[in-house]
Formats: sequence, structure tokens, C-alpha cells
Amino acid sequence: MGGDTKNRPSDIPHDLARFCVIDVGSTTTKAILFTKKQQWSFCREESPTTVEKPYEDVTYGVLNAMRALEARTGEKLLNEDGPAIPLFSTSSAGGGLSMVVAGLVRDVTAQSAERAALGAGAIIQDVVALDDGRTPYKKIEILKNLRPDMLLLAGGFDNGSIFGPVFTSEIICQSDLRPKLNRHLKLPVLYAGNVKAQDHVKAILGDRFMYHCLPNIRPFSDKENLEPARDAIHDLFMEHVMSRAPGYEKYSEWVSAPILPTPSAVERILRLASVDMNARILAVDIGGATTDVYSAAAGKVFRSVSANLGMSYSALNVVKKVGVDAIRELLDFDISEQELLDRVGNKFLRPTTLPDNMKANTIECAVASVAIREAVKEHLRVLRGVAVSLSDEDLGWHMFKQKRRKRRRASSELLIDDYDLIIGSGGRLSHSPRNTTAMILLNALNPHDSVDLAVDNMFMFPHLGVLSQVDSDLALQLFYELALVRLGKLVAPSGQTKPRSDTVKVIGSTSTGSVVDTQIKLGDVKFIRLQDGESLKAEVRSKGLKPKKNTITVEDPSGLVVDARGRPPVVAAPFLLKPEDTPPPRTAAIDEGTRVSHGEIRITRELAIPGDMLVKRGDRVAPDQIIAKSTRAFR
Repeated sequence: MGGDTKNRPSDIPHDLARFCVIDVGSTTTKAILFTKKQQWSFCREESPTTVEKPYEDVTYGVLNAMRALEARTGEKLLNEDGPAIPLFSTSSAGGGLSMVVAGLVRDVTAQSAERAALGAGAIIQDVVALDDGRTPYKKIEILKNLRPDMLLLAGGFDNGSIFGPVFTSEIICQSDLRPKLNRHLKLPVLYAGNVKAQDHVKAILGDRFMYHCLPNIRPFSDKENLEPARDAIHDLFMEHVMSRAPGYEKYSEWVSAPILPTPSAVERILRLASVDMNARILAVDIGGATTDVYSAAAGKVFRSVSANLGMSYSALNVVKKVGVDAIRELLDFDISEQELLDRVGNKFLRPTTLPDNMKANTIECAVASVAIREAVKEHLRVLRGVAVSLSDEDLGWHMFKQKRRKRRRASSELLIDDYDLIIGSGGRLSHSPRNTTAMILLNALNPHDSVDLAVDNMFMFPHLGVLSQVDSDLALQLFYELALVRLGKLVAPSGQTKPRSDTVKVIGSTSTGSVVDTQIKLGDVKFIRLQDGESLKAEVRSKGLKPKKNTITVEDPSGLVVDARGRPPVVAAPFLLKPEDTPPPRTAAIDEGTRVSHGEIRITRELAIPGDMLVKRGDRVAPDQIIAKSTRAFR
């Protein structure tokens, strides 16, 4: 394969037949060895990430993962100087790329800046705008306590008033923002606002920050220009952020292409797939602390991050957001509110533990469904464009709709019937039985007829996204052959009726001559699987429910997923777990002892802007005592 190889470094063979791709995560370094013999195959191993103490060198974890691959495959992958084969990498170590974005109007320039940052793979710590409802003093106070990797400042149309960008620059300057990895270094600041204000903004920020001037993100009200900002964020991330992480300077010499932030790599492969498949794709990646949601269509991708929805660190936030009843209604057993809170709380306190019985496993599936549902709701609420420049029409109406439609009244139902393919990713989805993964997605999103369901096999999308930098054709080939595991084409007739009062019938024949005549009781979900190479043409009949299509054709062995619960569904569906689906316990011992610390508590607090100290060093203070007071510089 050799598609899109014009940027291929000279040390990469023209015909890649064996290479390794590594995703350096915050806690786990995941290495995949791809090998081509008659067909492509892969081997995956993991190792703890070693950015933190006591190692403080990312290459230790990388070498450990590659040695594990060597031990498993018997192949030589390392030499004395590092990797002996082409190596590519993504990274979200240290929490990934964190940014603060600022603009004048929250729904105009600040939103464009936010899309540019999300498109570069960032987690947004805060969005600052003149109309965000906070006083200048409050903004300074909040910013002073943040530690982003960089800041993107937008604002003002070209040749308009310079007041907004200049005033926002003063707020940023007063906050004295410092970078995450080393607070003694200057924070990179990218200015992408009104060109008329460039000199004034530079005069304010140029000395205190690592200042970079870019073309305006929103030069006119009906035009966006996000690509220069997105590319600059990538470059700065590698040059000034990743290079400061322990061991990354040495690691960057090992790789055969630039290291990409993990979310950015996922975007790259989804961008290619949406064009090649001519499909509108919704992809959901649920992690321990955050859930990323991507919409991809016609080569454009929009990403959102729900930073408080996840399976471990954010599990309690999921319950807090939706309430206990939203979890319990997805369970097929009775459980008290206190027991459910205790179980979810234990996962929060011990995020690396795995469920050790059917009940705990089912609760995790329910939490995953609810977290995905809420994350997609947030995604759809902010989805007005994509993380690249929008046209005049796109700025007024997002491109993922097939055609213009009348405004629909607010509804609790997720309106996702414009997607052709829904993909789940993350440990809970990738490592669950395929039918269980499908049920998690169904209970989360209740998608309508004819959408295809799939899962990212072994969390491989980031690896293929970074590979696409040097060979997009090969990345797409591996996407279809190894990464994308189809769960089935959904048949979900609309309407509501009493459970089990009637049936949905699927009648047809396969390409090998087999007859399919299946009845599904209303309220049930059934999987109709095919043999490899087999296709199915079937007719869907139902009394009381209305299928979107009466005739359906399937050409994938995953077959059909027939959801006879109606739309919106009248009942939740079981997750189809079996006792053998409970994962084995981790071998690492956990110290259950309670730790109590004694002694003085020392806390440093800084005033947002200069002011007066009201106490002296060494004074004893009460919990509610005011010890310092700022002089407000803004009204």
C-alpha cells in the first residue's frame, strides 16, 4: 500500500510490512505490532506509563511494552539504540493537551476558538468571553488557579473595534497564567483575533508569555479560518509541551512520524473513514474520567469532551447528574439506592478494580449506558459545525443533517437518526462481549432503524490515525480489516405498544439458500447472525410497530439486531451478560489500611491582582478569617 506517501520519512520502507504503533496514555502505554504475511495481523501488549515518579522517563514504559511484544511474538523489535522497526506514536500522558480559550462573544468568536482547540485534540479547562456572566476580577481569580498547556485568544472581526481583544489581553496578563508541566516557564499564547489589534495585544502579552500571532479565526461574521490555529496548536504541543515531559526528547528521536495527541489521531482516521464510506459517523469513546464524542461526515469532524462523565474517576458524577433511578431502570434486578451508591462509590475510590460478580458487571454496563447518553446529549447540544473552517451556510446550519428540516420541539429523546454508523470505543465497550456492547449502545442512544452498530477493536483507532500521516490507504485498510468490528444493522420499528403483546417478524433468505423466519416478541431484542461471506435479504413485518424499511439487505456476518421495544422504547433491555463474562481480578495487591496524616497544613493562596496582606507570617488564623484583600482594577 502506498497511498498519500508524499510525506513519508526516508527511513520508512515504501512497503510497510511490519511496524509498531504505541499510544502513551496517562496510566497505560498500549503497543500494537502490525505484521503482514499473507494477511495483516496484530499483537497488542500494555505496560504502565512511566512519565511520573519514580521513573520520570516515558521511554521506560515504551520499552517495557515492546519487550512484552517481543516475548509474545518471538520477533526482534529492539536494538541497543531503540526500536529496530518503524515506530509511530500518539500520546495523552500527563492528562493530554489542556487549553484555555478566550474570545469576545461566547457564541461567536469564543465558540470558534473552542472548536479549533477541540479539533487539535485539546481538553478545554475554561472558555473566557466578555459575556460569560463573570466579572473581570472573577475571571482573573479562576485563571490564576488553572495550569493549561497553552491559551488560544480570539476575538473581533478584522478591522473592527480593538477594545475586546485588548481588554481580554489585560485580564490574561493580570492572571499570570503558568504552564502545567513547569510553572517557572512561560505559557504559550496564540492570538488569532482582529488583525488591527495585533500590535496592542503583543505589547500586553509579549513579555510575560510565549506569544504567537496567527491569522484571525473569525475574520468576518460569516467566515471561519480554523486550520492555521489548529496546526499551530499541534506544532506548539510537540515543541513546547511534549518536549518538556520526561523522556520525550529521546522518544521523539525514535518515532518515524510526529507524535499526535490521541484525540487528534482518532479524528484523522474518522475523517478518512467518513469520506471513504460516504457515511455520517457518530463515535463515542468512554474512559475512566472523560467521554469523547465525535461526529464525522464528508471528511469533517467535530469533537466534544464531557470531562465529568466516565467509568471510574467520574462514576459518581454520572449518578449525580442523572440520579439513581436512571441507573436502576436499566438493571434487571432490584437494588436499594444506598447499595447502588456504595458500589459506584467503591469504583470511584478504587478506579482500577474490575467487577468481580454479575451484579457489579451489570451495574457498570448501566453506568456506561447512562454516561454515553449524557455525553451524546451534550455533544448534540453544541454541534453547530465541525473542527475545521465552516462555510457561510455551515455557520448557520450544521452539515450533518441530510436536508434542512423544520425546528423540532424540545424532547428528551436523542435525535441521532441522521447518522449511518455508530461506533463505541473504550475499555468497557471494547472488552465486553459483542452482544453486550450492542446492548450498552442501544440502552444509551435508542437509535432508529437502519443504522449500523460497531465497536473499535482493542482501542485501535488512535494507532491508525497516526499511521495515516504516512500512508492513508494502509490506515484505511487496517481500519476495515482489524479495527472496525461490526455488531449488526439495527432494525428498530417505531411506535409504542404493550410488551409481548405481539411480534416483529423477519422473513427472508440468505445467499447460501438458508431460510430465515424469526419472530421477536414486542419488548425483546434479538440478534440474527450470518455465516462468513453470507448475505441476507429479508422482509420486516409488525403489527403495532412501524419499521422504517419493510425490506432490508445485510452483507456482513454481524447480521441484524432487531429491537422490538418500540421508539421511544417502553422497557430497558438486559445487557446479556453471563457469569463467565466477569473479568478475572487484577493481581496487584491493594492496601486496605486507612492512612491518617498529622501535622501542620500549609496552603499557598495568591491574590488574583495586587492588594494588601492583613496578617503577618506566623500568625494563627481562623477558618473564616480574611487574610488578604485585592484592590479591584476592573468594574
